[in-house]
Amino acid sequence: MKKRTTSLFLSFLAMIMMSLTSFAQLSGSYTIDPNGTGTNNYTSFSAATSALSTSGVNGAVTFYVKQGTYTEQVSLGAYTGASSTNTISFESDPTNTTNPVITYAPTASATNYTLELNNVNYISLEGLTIETSGSTYARVVSMAGSSNNCLTIDNCVFNGTTTTSTSTFRAIWYASSSVTHDSLTIENSTFNDGSYCMYALGSSSNLSSNFVFRNNDVIDFRNGYAVSARYCSSADIYNNKISQNSTSSSNAYGIYYYGSMTNTN
Repeated sequence: MKKRTTSLFLSFLAMIMMSLTSFAQLSGSYTIDPNGTGTNNYTSFSAATSALSTSGVNGAVTFYVKQGTYTEQVSLGAYTGASSTNTISFESDPTNTTNPVITYAPTASATNYTLELNNVNYISLEGLTIETSGSTYARVVSMAGSSNNCLTIDNCVFNGTTTTSTSTFRAIWYASSSVTHDSLTIENSTFNDGSYCMYALGSSSNLSSNFVFRNNDVIDFRNGYAVSARYCSSADIYNNKISQNSTSSSNAYGIYYYGSMTNTN
């Protein structure tokens, strides 16, 4: 009886330890590689974000993404433990010769995005290509939730749909009036096509702040706004190259300021 009791106890203890290992908080470097193996590799963005949601972080985390095409809808959110020191980065793997590509074809207005930023905090994206393969619904990035803070985009490519439409359903970057952002930096990146490049409504009752948009190329957006900084208390927008599609007959703004703005360049 004693041996059986001891055996059951050890089995129970092993299950607990396995559970703790499975849900250990993330810290350090990981890879996203469909052909990779090992406990530090995730075969998709969905698998990586699921681990972040389940486990959170207790140190800075970097996901190095192997080149290739990832056909999936990616949603980034608020993760337990993320902070100014415990940052979360998704970067092109240093061994890559081309950018990893994330692509998706949305089929409904409620899920109209390839990449969703839903209340993110302390997240950065570097060296990625993010695009839509949709037609009627073809947003590349959608900001959701109430507030997205401390988000950095560097050296990325955003490919919208080639369209003659003026619908915001085909904007490259979209944020409704209920969404704010604080410390959003977009730099050294390229935006191709789309009905709008950046369509961010903002709200006079809840201002965004610290928006930086610099050293970017905006190419062939169709109409509306290339860069929108509506209801933003502070912004730096400079050294960008902006061109509207040459066949467009619609009026458009290269840079659109509206609402309460201070400290703009």
